[in-house]
Amino acid sequence: MCRMLGCVSRERTSLRPELLEAERPLLHAGDPEDSGWGIAVYPHGEGEEPRCARFPDGAGQAADAIDARGRILMAHVRRATHGDPTDENTHPFCLGEYAFCHSGSVGAHDRLMGLPDGAGPRGQTDSERMFHRLLREVDPAPDKVVDGLRRAVRAAVNCGPVTALNFLFADGEHLYAYRLGDYELHWLPRDGQVLVSSERITDERWHDVRQDVLLVLSPGDDEPHAERLLDEDVLVGAAAAARE
Repeated sequence: MCRMLGCVSRERTSLRPELLEAERPLLHAGDPEDSGWGIAVYPHGEGEEPRCARFPDGAGQAADAIDARGRILMAHVRRATHGDPTDENTHPFCLGEYAFCHSGSVGAHDRLMGLPDGAGPRGQTDSERMFHRLLREVDPAPDKVVDGLRRAVRAAVNCGPVTALNFLFADGEHLYAYRLGDYELHWLPRDGQVLVSSERITDERWHDVRQDVLLVLSPGDDEPHAERLLDEDVLVGAAAAARE
């Protein structure tokens, strides 16, 4: 599976400790199964566009990206299932003030294509198609973002079997983290900071995210707000389809 890490922080911070220095760091030097990595950083978390850097070969000029400081950050290590190891296929995907990364696979993902105005995916991945479906559905009004995420997740589930639909999504002011399917997701509160990760990368006391739970976080939060996105019958149907 892909590995991903998100962070909201009261003060600007970098992900260097978690990327390189933790007990089980997100970046695995020389791992032949990895297919590149990337990072999106919002310096202020006040609605600005993120600074995005992607390294499809796993290396490149990564030092500046590793040390980039912000109040909302996300990083993703890809293990490719769709598409070549190119910049277009490397997460996070960024457009305007939005950033997105994903772990899992979505059946019949071509049905999630693009925005109505024609600004669609550049690469070959189901993940980028999911990102553009989110952009189609999400209303920028803060109190309506979750409703758009709910519509996008339901559309993905209706496209076919979903092994996992774990994702991080940011809109410049908030970080949204969602879990659905086979893969785990965890969150960790710290003083002035909250982390969300696909793995328990440190020996601290992480909390598990349950199935079909969306976490909503803002810089300065001590813990996330949590809510469900799918009705119980849709969730049961998705689980049954994934087993077939």
